[in-house]
Amino acid sequence: MFDVRWQSVKQVIDLIAEELGIANKGHYLYGPGIDDQHPIIDEIRKYVSRAGNKAEMKKKIAELENENAVLRSLVGK
Repeated sequence: MFDVRWQSVKQVIDLIAEELGIANKGHYLYGPGIDDQHPIIDEIRKYVSRAGNKAEMKKKIAELENENAVLRSLVGK
């Protein structure tokens, strides 16, 4: 029973590592690494941070485009 669970967990970890682009790069993915590093967690944090920054940038661009449209309409009058 334990071996079946462990194999399932390894498959999920391997899928996550593949999605993050860190599979087969010499990282030990199935537990804490050297100096208590966690390569999967580090990559997930980077991914979430980039996604958050992109969302903020898209919101700011939308605000600037709206402001630009208002200014253009005022100048055109």
